[in-house]
Amino acid sequence: MPRVFTKEDRQVIRQSLLQQGRKLFLRYGLRKTNVGELARAAGIAKGTFYHFFDSKEELCLEIFHLEEGELSREIQGILDRHPDATEALRAVMEYSLRFVRGDSLLSRLRESGEYTLLSRGAGKARLARHLARDVEFAGQVLEALRRKGAACPLEPVVVAGILRAVVLLAFHEEEIGSRLYAPAMKHILEWIARGITGKAGRA
Repeated sequence: MPRVFTKEDRQVIRQSLLQQGRKLFLRYGLRKTNVGELARAAGIAKGTFYHFFDSKEELCLEIFHLEEGELSREIQGILDRHPDATEALRAVMEYSLRFVRGDSLLSRLRESGEYTLLSRGAGKARLARHLARDVEFAGQVLEALRRKGAACPLEPVVVAGILRAVVLLAFHEEEIGSRLYAPAMKHILEWIARGITGKAGRA
């Protein structure tokens, strides 16, 4: 008979898959990590994996969501610490760049060129929900900036796209030029922060 898992069992197994999955994806990447390895690392049978996730890509996307939760909590603290809206947004973008260039799953998959595999394997519906979270998060940032007195003329979906573009720039330092990257990004972040908060062109 197939094993029946209690609610507590399922919580433990799911958490183990998330933890072990992150380790394996960071170490080997998405392409070289298979479901059997993920299951063994979590101490379950391969077939049991599919009671929790439809694919390794779905597991990977769920780990992304956890990373984004960690990122959003830190960003909320940054917004709270900076009374000026433009300075707050610039600090948010600077932290986001450090985060994705550090020990993040997004960084690992971008550097290996495997992010497109995740996009295809996770399915359009799940990917759409993932992108919708970006728009929701952008809306929350805009509201925080408006409470600081910023005009913020742009819609959340546009701001989400801008912030996503900033993050993607972090993975093109070599093409931009290592010596040019830091000064260029400093100006880009300043212009974006002023544009989003409605202070573009002001001294």
